[in-house]
Amino acid sequence: MKTSNQIWSPSAIPSMFSEHIEPEPHLPPAHVEVSRARQFQENSLQKFVRMARAIWHSGENLPFSTTLHVLDAVLRDKTVGAREALDPRHALAEPDGFCALLNDVSAVSLMDVYERGSFVDSGVASASCWAPAQRLVIDVNNPRLLKAGQNSRWQCDLDSDFEGVLTACNSARNVSNSPKLLHAYCSMFDTGIAHCASLRDAQGNQVAGLFGVAVGRVLVVQGEFYADESQRSTLYLALLSQLRHRGYLFADLTPVRAADFEFVEAISRENFSALVTGNLAQGCVGRWISPAVQQIFASAA
Repeated sequence: MKTSNQIWSPSAIPSMFSEHIEPEPHLPPAHVEVSRARQFQENSLQKFVRMARAIWHSGENLPFSTTLHVLDAVLRDKTVGAREALDPRHALAEPDGFCALLNDVSAVSLMDVYERGSFVDSGVASASCWAPAQRLVIDVNNPRLLKAGQNSRWQCDLDSDFEGVLTACNSARNVSNSPKLLHAYCSMFDTGIAHCASLRDAQGNQVAGLFGVAVGRVLVVQGEFYADESQRSTLYLALLSQLRHRGYLFADLTPVRAADFEFVEAISRENFSALVTGNLAQGCVGRWISPAVQQIFASAA
């Protein structure tokens, strides 16, 4: 894979481009791990509540017969092996796209999932693998997207305060991700595979954000948070512009279930997997640097 941003300074870039953002402290890796452990820690009661909410949410959205299908798939996984169960071609039709539970929640293990054309979610288990029959994607070169106008003035920050964006996205979920999965996303960020984008208003307040995993010239958006739809739309328009600039082809919004978002189109699981695997060698690894001026100006009212 080629590496983008071969020379960058994480402590200097933010202050150069924004008067509202202080330089990120350049902490030793050991201090970073301690900070993340504190931020993502979960006591026994919090774990119980998270798992109970996951079970309740599943019970509301999935019939009992679907639960039986999941249990059958888990047993199948134990007999035929995880590598076969992770294959998107073996995903269940009910619940749509379920492949397997993941015992190994590490960056390497998760990348094996993404490189196959699947994605990761959490719930009762620490992590699970999913590959729905249809993927909801946005073509970053869509002509309509190129003509889209923005209606507000914001600043978009890239790969700044990943842990903060990740925590905000996690809080916005119906069912929180497990601490193990959050740590895995951070490890992927450290290696230049996971990324984040956040939107700030004129006062420097963070009003929206998202994070995702880059694989095969596709960014799989794994989480998002926003106060209203206009902020969400502005954030995605800024993100898609940056993806286009960096040579990406698609943004996949399937994990955040954004079927209602403008410019989203559905493609089959098979076509999506072929798109990812066919572009693995052209994927980019490395931290994103915010452009010198990432301003979106208001159109004339």
